[in-house]
Amino acid sequence: MQNRSRSNVLLMEILIAILFFMLSATVLVQVFATARAQNERAHVETTALQEAQNLADTLYVSQSAEETLAGMGFNNGHEVWLRQYDGFALQAVVTRKDYEQGMLEKAEISAFYEQDTRLFTLVSEKYCTSAEPELQEEGTFDE
Repeated sequence: MQNRSRSNVLLMEILIAILFFMLSATVLVQVFATARAQNERAHVETTALQEAQNLADTLYVSQSAEETLAGMGFNNGHEVWLRQYDGFALQAVVTRKDYEQGMLEKAEISAFYEQDTRLFTLVSEKYCTSAEPELQEEGTFDE
């Protein structure tokens, strides 16, 4: 009788240990899955920020924002330029405002994750005066 009682207690101990390890494994799998998802999103955010910064710099030095965007693979849809990347999308909105001495060109570049979550928005502005010298083909300035 005492032998039987000891085997039941041993069986219960083994079942409790198995239950503990199963719960621990479940929690660890969830932790690793969450970490992987956060890592993937961080990678997407980093890549999106690099692409948006490159686009902002390119638009700042370009003569025509529309031609530059079209040349970089952006699609124009009612004044909003959009390009899909792997895991995110970049949207560029270019506006211009004329002043007496020149023009202010503003490009708002936004990155979206999973089509609806805005990650960030970068603003690139440049002011072009009407008296800026134009670059000739030889690389000298008009006087």
